[in-house]
Amino acid sequence: MARDPAKAARDLCERVGLADTLMGRYLVAKLSRDSTAIGKMAEALRDAGLGEKEFGCLLQIILLARPQRDVLRELRISLEGRNLRCVRFTGKDLSGVAFRNSILSDAVFDDCDLRDAQFEGALLEGTRFERIKEDMLRGARFGDMDKFHSVYDGRQRVEDYQEAIAWVQRRTGQTRPVTGPCPTAQQLRKLFGKYIHPDGQGRRDEHREESLLRGKRFPEAPAIKEFVKACQRLGYLTPVDAKGRVRRGTGRAYDEMVQFVSSWRVSPNMRTLLAQICGTTGCRQFPCSQP
Repeated sequence: MARDPAKAARDLCERVGLADTLMGRYLVAKLSRDSTAIGKMAEALRDAGLGEKEFGCLLQIILLARPQRDVLRELRISLEGRNLRCVRFTGKDLSGVAFRNSILSDAVFDDCDLRDAQFEGALLEGTRFERIKEDMLRGARFGDMDKFHSVYDGRQRVEDYQEAIAWVQRRTGQTRPVTGPCPTAQQLRKLFGKYIHPDGQGRRDEHREESLLRGKRFPEAPAIKEFVKACQRLGYLTPVDAKGRVRRGTGRAYDEMVQFVSSWRVSPNMRTLLAQICGTTGCRQFPCSQP
């Protein structure tokens, strides 16, 4: 870690849940007494060339090895636009910290001060807020929550978009009106999410037809079967094969699916798909209303 923290992180970053592994605990015990290594790791975290997985790995080790609440300010580490998947923040002062456009899938904020933190554009998927007192999110900004999938407030899971807006407003005191994405677009993203992770990484290449028809239903959206049929017409999904399987599209169709799931980007072909399913001419809700 002291000689080449980026290389060390490359060797470690494939370990899922590093904070809970024996290797992680061993490293933390050693590094908590090694200020030179911590300094080198902090320098690596400030280097724009560090890979995203390596960044999350080094950050997690520092957060565990340096339990001080203001360690991120002390080491001048920016978290904006970073992949913070599965990173656990425990007992940290994160007030005013920018998490804008960061990946916070399965990240944990435990007993952290998040007042005035900035979450605009952040990917919220299974993100956990644990032991966050009533005023610890006061003034935090979540924007339009266009990359919201689900959060946990303690043991309570919030998955519905409108419930999430109410949760944000109650917790932060921010009352700016937010209408949320079109229900049809939300249902389509949920369908594509069976093939693609929210951060754009592939999940599965195929599903049985009956599995596509199961899952969350969004109020006011058409039946899921209509989505499957429209996606098959426009090449985003293949027809059902002899074994009852439906594969995702390839090439440009798949790229458009990834862009839609990860950033709500609507291609001309995707706009045609939404118009065919929605049935609402000139939908004014996001993302249908985007040029």
